[in-house]
Amino acid sequence: MKKILKENCLSLSIYDLKRCIASKKRLYSGVVLWENQKAHVNNLFILVDKLQKYVKLKYWIRNYTGDEEELIEYKVTLTTTKCNYGKERYWFSCPNYKNNQYCGKRVATLYLAPNKHHFVCRHCLNLSYKSRNINTKGKLASLDKMFNMEQVVNQLRNKIKIKYRKNLPTKKYLQLIQANEKLEDTINIVNKNMDNIFKKIDKK
Repeated sequence: MKKILKENCLSLSIYDLKRCIASKKRLYSGVVLWENQKAHVNNLFILVDKLQKYVKLKYWIRNYTGDEEELIEYKVTLTTTKCNYGKERYWFSCPNYKNNQYCGKRVATLYLAPNKHHFVCRHCLNLSYKSRNINTKGKLASLDKMFNMEQVVNQLRNKIKIKYRKNLPTKKYLQLIQANEKLEDTINIVNKNMDNIFKKIDKK
């Protein structure tokens, strides 16, 4: 089965809601816009309730011809974790249901894939990256990539002195979060590739 590419999805980050979270108001409404004109969703209306800890999403999905639109409206639960300085950090709880089981994974970003109707986590979509599909060194290319990503993560971690300013993550800390996500994906690929290699050896 061909994997969905992250680059082809619309993304909603918890950091897109930073104004809502930083606001002293219990309820905060706003709009998230995307520049991708080919997307089947142009904008997203949000309502954040910090007391009840949820964000309400409302948007219209266009069909293939673009003649009709379907209104999509649902709530995504927000969860928090304690920060070292005493405040809270917000996360999404993935709203996806698969085989009647609720995902609920705590994530910083949700994705809307082409021909899909709801924002869910990258694990539920099993997202891939364009760069991951380019094999320049044979079957063990992902192993080299994993080592390189580990170096990047370690370098970023050593550079970070302050993770948050005014309840918002710093740019370097955001880079570290994204690098950790890519490293996790790469490790999964390496494990899968190694399993396939060992299976072939066992058959011989």
